[in-house]
Amino acid sequence: MTTLRNTNAEHMVSVTFTETGHCLLALGRLDSAAQAYEESIRRASSLGDVRGAAVAKGQLAAVRLLQRRYEEALHSYTQARDTFEKLGEPRSVATIWH
Repeated sequence: MTTLRNTNAEHMVSVTFTETGHCLLALGRLDSAAQAYEESIRRASSLGDVRGAAVAKGQLAAVRLLQRRYEEALHSYTQARDTFEKLGEPRSVATIWH
């Protein structure tokens, strides 16, 4: 029997990790928020969701900035910005620069 992948469900799991990261960030639970964003990046990347991974990288960068982990923040911001540039999304690029 062939197992069919439900990519819509897998995509929603990735999005759920991003949303969980937002909630944890709002609660000030920075380490847990970073873990949620990292999981979202991993899942989005495995699905080929380049934009979703870039969004989560931008969020992870914001957490790293709050944690004063500046090198990691800069790395994640740069990755997100480069991806948005390649996708032709100037608004997202501007958001990252901001």
